[in-house]
Amino acid sequence: LYLSYGHRANSFSAAFDPDLERHVTDQGFVAFARHACTRTSLAFFDPVCLETNMETVLDSFMERERQRGRVAFWKVSTATARYLCARHGFAAAPYGTEHALDLRGDMLRGPKR
Repeated sequence: LYLSYGHRANSFSAAFDPDLERHVTDQGFVAFARHACTRTSLAFFDPVCLETNMETVLDSFMERERQRGRVAFWKVSTATARYLCARHGFAAAPYGTEHALDLRGDMLRGPKR
């Protein structure tokens, strides 16, 4: 799944967390938590999807969750943050860098790796 539909390790760690909810579409999914008291849905990291489907998955998530209250995102990529700011009126604050590793190569093969 990771090699086919994503490239950010944190997205996958949150996506399969049993304590989180998921917004699922045919193109991908978003892991999030809902805080009922503040009526806020907090999405963790980028959606798990092909890059070409990111906007569709985010738009679907935003449409549903904005009906329930406020929406926030935590630690998304620069591309996702730019899209959310431009399309949905979000403001963004830099948090840090997530490193990406190409797992298809020889990096994880051999007795010393």
